[in-house]
Amino acid sequence: GLAIVAVGIVATLAAIGRRFGSEAIHSFVIDNSIVFWCEAVGVWAFGLAWLTKGRAEMLLTRRRTRVA
Repeated sequence: GLAIVAVGIVATLAAIGRRFGSEAIHSFVIDNSIVFWCEAVGVWAFGLAWLTKGRAEMLLTRRRTRVA
């Protein structure tokens, strides 16, 4: 969850820097595709969180069976 929030903040700052920042900041953000990479990391972090949550939920709801 923290990774999703962190890349969201970085992407927002990069977009603001691209729009209102100096020419150097604008070039850095565009040349390195900062917003794209933040979005990509955010999607992967969300997917990982989803899979982790699903696995935890499955373990919590699974009935325990005793072996005789």
